Amino acid sequence: GTKIVLQTVGKIRGIDFDPLFIEYARKQYSKENLKCSFSIVDITKRVPPGEPYDGAYALDLIEHISLNEEDKVMTNICAALTRHAVCIIGTPNINAHTYASPDSIAAHINLKSADTLKELLESYFYNAFIFSMNDEMVHTGFNPLAHYLIGVGVGNKKYRKIK
Repeated sequence: GTKIVLQTVGKIRGIDFDPLFIEYARKQYSKENLKCSFSIVDITKRVPPGEPYDGAYALDLIEHISLNEEDKVMTNICAALTRHAVCIIGTPNINAHTYASPDSIAAHINLKSADTLKELLESYFYNAFIFSMNDEMVHTGFNPLAHYLIGVGVGNKKYRKIK
């Protein structure tokens, strides 16, 4: 999604805890001279480096984070964001879990429904919106039948001005 997001924002800083993913991203994006930088950061342990960001997006992250680490992850994301930031979280819908492969079931330890994703975002942001996705279609239709959910949080409740 980086190339799509770059159509709207000035630059992107990508993070991952796995050095192999970061090295791959650096090689791929250096070929195209895109305004991206990449850092090895374990979001479960620390805040991403740099000035506060205007937004964050994490597609296919939250379902791999244990429920015990969820607050730490969201707190670290919020600590890296400005007061009026936007945060986009995408995850497979727990209601589609029945149709997932055994490997997918094993890897997805913290799936959300539309309601629980919205609840999560409302804990950290003043406004939260849920979108559903089936195939390539993003919609606001009947959430329980969606295969993928996209939550948008706006207005960082956890913002603390760093002096």
